Amino acid sequence: HRRAAFDRVLGSKAIAAQPPPPPPDTPPGSDAPDISGRSLASRLPAELKEENPGTWIVVDEVFDELRALEPQASPATPNLQAPASRFGGPCSPWEEVNEFYSSWSGWVTLRRFEEVDVHSPGTIAAAPNRALRRSMEQENEKLRRVRRKEFLTEVREILKNLRERDPRVAAHEVRCAEKEAEREARRLAAEEERQERRREQRREAREREQERWAAEEAAEVSSGVPSCRATPESAPVSPLLAGIWSCALCGEKVFQSKQAFDAHIATKKHRRNARSASDVSG
Repeated sequence: HRRAAFDRVLGSKAIAAQPPPPPPDTPPGSDAPDISGRSLASRLPAELKEENPGTWIVVDEVFDELRALEPQASPATPNLQAPASRFGGPCSPWEEVNEFYSSWSGWVTLRRFEEVDVHSPGTIAAAPNRALRRSMEQENEKLRRVRRKEFLTEVREILKNLRERDPRVAAHEVRCAEKEAEREARRLAAEEERQERRREQRREAREREQERWAAEEAAEVSSGVPSCRATPESAPVSPLLAGIWSCALCGEKVFQSKQAFDAHIATKKHRRNARSASDVSG
């Protein structure tokens, strides 16, 4: 423990005393050129035109470079490989266009970005102690993480701007809006048809009710016996409107629905009043 603490003290003192390394002529970690999002954005066409196929080819070339710079994924994680989908041309089907934007928008690079290291492997190996080497490695790793995040943000911003200028995306959105308008029109037509069927059912129910009341009135006149009834004028004209149902045998008791009226007819009190009225008339 004392040896580790001694190394940490020496390491901190060495870091403070060590002058910054001179900038290398070439990146210490890699000889590959740095293809940044900013340089890619400057190469993309400002406008995509169907009559100019060269603009579409440039987009594919840019993403081909990104794919070529990407290291090979391990067999255990093939899904981390750079997307193979192509940008295509003005006549590409929407499935291929959507696959290109979806795959590249969710893509995460495997590049290490060693070109941003401030400490070369030789400098790290020549450090006087383990603490200093570890500090140099952590500083390099921090710069790599920052560069990786910036790079992915730039690539996704390129895709966003490219999608906004893509006439195939605009045409697809127009088709989706037209289909949505057709679905809404069909829905409204079906709703209107359903309402019309309901109105027709109400008219038929009202006509049947009026016929039933006419038959009951005729039977009452022929028998001379008063019965519980609701006059046609007070009968409900629609299931949505509150009707008035009354029973003459039970003191003109009023009911707000036919269900309540039918339930009243089945009660003992009503049957008793009906028998009493029949005995008086007899």
